[in-house]
Amino acid sequence: MLHCYNTELAAIPYHDLKKTSEGFYRALFLVMLRAVGITVYAEIPTKNGRSDLVVETPSALYVLEFKLAQDKSSVDAKRVEGEKQIADKNYGVPFGNDSRTMHACVIVIDASAHVAYL
Repeated sequence: MLHCYNTELAAIPYHDLKKTSEGFYRALFLVMLRAVGITVYAEIPTKNGRSDLVVETPSALYVLEFKLAQDKSSVDAKRVEGEKQIADKNYGVPFGNDSRTMHACVIVIDASAHVAYL
């Protein structure tokens, strides 16, 4: 999916990417998933905050956190920040009774190159 996402990002005209936000990238990902019939929810509130996206498949749940890095050199730091946020805010706890495998994933977008990393 990340390959498809990066392919679509590459197809967006550069002038449309000049003033992008984390929300823009999250919304694009959500629309792509929904377009192919995948169940996805945005901004799921919990007692400690809200996860960016929750993706459901028949066998798994994916709690996704999006982070926007200003350039490639800060991608790893943003990934760590996202992982800490998911853990600290317990975004997966509301799904604890679900029998599916749960995965916590951080998608970091390099804003200078408009490329996403997992």
